[in-house]
Amino acid sequence: MDYTTDVNKKVIKVCVFGIFANIFLFIIKFVFGSIFNSQALISDSIHSFEDMTSSIVSIFGNIFSKNKNNRKYPIGKLKIQYVFSLFIGIFILFAFFSMLFSGINNILNKNKLEFSIYLVLVCVFNIILKLILYKYSKKSYIETDNILIYSNMLDQRNDVIFSFCTLIGIIFALFGIYIVDSILSILISFFLLYTAIMIIYRSICVLIDKDIYGNKNNMCKIIKDKLNYEFLDILNVYTIFTGFKYILYINILIKDMSFCKIIIYETNNLKQFVLDNFKDIDTVNVNFLI
Repeated sequence: MDYTTDVNKKVIKVCVFGIFANIFLFIIKFVFGSIFNSQALISDSIHSFEDMTSSIVSIFGNIFSKNKNNRKYPIGKLKIQYVFSLFIGIFILFAFFSMLFSGINNILNKNKLEFSIYLVLVCVFNIILKLILYKYSKKSYIETDNILIYSNMLDQRNDVIFSFCTLIGIIFALFGIYIVDSILSILISFFLLYTAIMIIYRSICVLIDKDIYGNKNNMCKIIKDKLNYEFLDILNVYTIFTGFKYILYINILIKDMSFCKIIIYETNNLKQFVLDNFKDIDTVNVNFLI
């Protein structure tokens, strides 16, 4: 089994587990939240529904990105995963607005939460289940560095935090302090906003080929130090993410053609150095300009 096939299977597993867990959690949180008028729990159920939608979108993104490189798609279709992760970020953004306006509405209307031990049990069960899923997704993400697993992992982490906040609101209701439930619902919505921005930003950076990896690892300085000769100039150095690994591009201006053999020899050594020391780089392309 090759690496890409293994990654695809891990993505599918993470998403399928997430879909079944979130369908169940959405139902119980929405039902009990509605019965006992817990705005935070209802908001949390909306987030579970969004999690389920995200997992479904992730599966489609994984299916579309499975095709291997060919003449028409020389670097493959793995970057299409970032198109789908962009949709996930947008879904989370809609969930933010829904939870924010709902929380504000409940404060203005002074809606009261009815305390019940069932609400506590729902929150505790959700926290335990989502912690298990988060640990599994985090392990899979460390092994694959896949954006779709990363998006689902963040969703699961957020759900743990949201359920804990909801639990706090329910406990305050036991002492007759009802506004905490709505305030926590609003705070949860802003955490959703942060997550949406992070996912959307990362997706857009990949889709527009922003050189995050090259800048982070100071690739330009490394290349210039390795090829510090008077008879050539390093015009630019940049990386492009393929959805799996990076391609490093180096554009070199040759000032003196009599040193061509030396330049070719040194650039071959440079390629090997980069591939040996930067495991995230899969290919090094050197372009010579005269």
